[in-house]
Amino acid sequence: TPPPPPSDRHGARVGEGVRLYILGDTTYGQCCVDEIAAEHVSAEAVIHFGPTCLTATCRLPALWIFTRKSCDTSRLSEAILDKARDDTECPVVLLYDVEYDHMLRDFSTDGVPLIVGRCDLKDNSEGKLRKYGRTFDAKSEEELSKSLVIYVGTGESSLMNFIYSWPESDFYVFENDSLVPANISIGKFLMRRYFLVEKSKDAERVGLLVGTLGTERYTDIIERVKTTGRAANKKVYVFLVGKPNVAKLANFPEIDVYVLVACPETSLIDSKEFLQPIVTPYEFELACNKRIEWSGKLATDYKDVLAMETIPRVKDGDRDSALESDEEEGDMSLIT
Repeated sequence: TPPPPPSDRHGARVGEGVRLYILGDTTYGQCCVDEIAAEHVSAEAVIHFGPTCLTATCRLPALWIFTRKSCDTSRLSEAILDKARDDTECPVVLLYDVEYDHMLRDFSTDGVPLIVGRCDLKDNSEGKLRKYGRTFDAKSEEELSKSLVIYVGTGESSLMNFIYSWPESDFYVFENDSLVPANISIGKFLMRRYFLVEKSKDAERVGLLVGTLGTERYTDIIERVKTTGRAANKKVYVFLVGKPNVAKLANFPEIDVYVLVACPETSLIDSKEFLQPIVTPYEFELACNKRIEWSGKLATDYKDVLAMETIPRVKDGDRDSALESDEEEGDMSLIT
């Protein structure tokens, strides 16, 4: 039978009297739900199409519609079986881009226990691990930090987030019906990021770049960065510049370092062309909070920073003793 006329089909899907708007250019990252643009038309809900970082929204309810791509699951199963025979001790974790969720969320192989990172924002069951928009049937991240990770897709930002978080794991990418090692040398990259941490320690004036106004708990991390910076005797200024670029930030040469609050897939910016370095809230926390030590891992999700131990507030009566303890501990710049 022929499909119904467009007007009838529209009424059956969303109901009569519903106004629809198409949002184009995004306010911040294209992977995030653009609540700011939706508020310009007083929207009550947002439908997000295409690639996404799976970051929960702050105010408006959202529906994610993933692009669908095909995957040869039989060849994937054979490749996983061959790779698992070489290393039977490590757990096998399957990650994939959101385009393959319709095929791989319930994927399994006989003989190899798989832990699948499902793209699900609504699964709040207890005893499950949430990481970068994925839900794992694991109680803690330590269970997966030394595992054999199979990644299906081309989303480099999503893959790199897990590589930075699990540097001790072996990562393989499913390309051309075979598993290829993810030959990404993160040693020099982490050395560069640690150099930026040392630069943040020396900074006196810190610019807080607000790179999101619609993700969950973004106001909490803004206040956390402010508190952390002031506790370390730094002046913190807040900047709303939309998508940061060299020309915008060059207008503020007095700033020593910028801290970008954004979603995990847009928080890491190569700041070689910028006049000042741009760091993540996690790196800024490493620089200012002496209770946190560098472990070789890099967290790009600011929710991990919110779960860390805060800097204790010093009362006026305890200020002298606090200053004495700081003098005993000592600190020196590795830059100058």
